[in-house]
Amino acid sequence: MSGMSIKDLFKDEYAVKARFFPALVTALPIGVLMVLPLMGNVASFLSGMVWKLKYGIVMTTGMTIFLMIIWLWAFLIRGIAKWVELLVFNNGERYPTTNLLMWKNLKFPREYKRQIHNAIQTDFSVELLDVNSELEDELTARKLITVAVDRIRDKVGDGRIVLQYNMGYGFMRNLVAGSFLAVMPSFVIFVLGVQMGWRSGECFVGVMLSLFYIIVLLISKPVLRFLAGLYAKTLISEYMSLR
Repeated sequence: MSGMSIKDLFKDEYAVKARFFPALVTALPIGVLMVLPLMGNVASFLSGMVWKLKYGIVMTTGMTIFLMIIWLWAFLIRGIAKWVELLVFNNGERYPTTNLLMWKNLKFPREYKRQIHNAIQTDFSVELLDVNSELEDELTARKLITVAVDRIRDKVGDGRIVLQYNMGYGFMRNLVAGSFLAVMPSFVIFVLGVQMGWRSGECFVGVMLSLFYIIVLLISKPVLRFLAGLYAKTLISEYMSLR
């Protein structure tokens, strides 16, 4: 994500739904911790101001700081999301797109898979291994498929349906990464709330946010695998439909 600017978060549908929304959802605890120290002083802070002028300044400054935080947060969680992805898919060796094109995978009929292999060889001059060669050297087979899938992504682009599945997967992947970071500040909010009383709003917010992020982390692996599988099938299907 090198060279990314704040406006990149809003430049297209994928950036908004798969990057900005997860960053926004998981930055909430940081926002709450920033607001809490001001809550007791808001009334006195505003009472001595000329309302229209000061309100505009406060809102503009607050929005600028908010966008900067979201930009930095999105940058951070995208990097962590790549690490999460490697953990879920065995260092990238078990991506669903790769698994689908392995001969030992039975989700596609063998004849259809043969058509896919032939199409890849014709379109990209990448010859995937046959059944026996794959059994003898699975690592090479996976590496060749990875090269082919990269070419397929370039050819399909946003596609007709594949973008929707890609956004769903991207949203969940970044949400998981952001939740990993958001758990600790959520717990801090809870601790501060306990000090104010078990029935305080801060305590309730801390509990709800902590539970939400913990649940996201607990279900992350099966959900990511499911969404990645949907994306993989759609990508291959759309590639074949373009021929």
